Amino acid sequence: MLLAAMLSACVTSTPSPAPVVVAPGPKAYTCDQMRRMAAELATLPADAETRHFMADYGEERVGLRAGHRMSDPAPCPAGTVP
Repeated sequence: MLLAAMLSACVTSTPSPAPVVVAPGPKAYTCDQMRRMAAELATLPADAETRHFMADYGEERVGLRAGHRMSDPAPCPAGTVP
């Protein structure tokens, strides 16, 4: 009995597959939407909490794009986003 217990400790198990992470893809915004958001953010006080939330949201979008192996969105034409 002791020998069987010792031998079973040496048996290697089959490695489990890597976990699959399911996450939504980032929403696409138009240049007009980004321009409007930038204009609205510009009216906020420098220490507005909304600025911190938006910065965090931007980082989350970077992570979502990386998780989906998506490239960064194309920049808007010059002069359309402040």
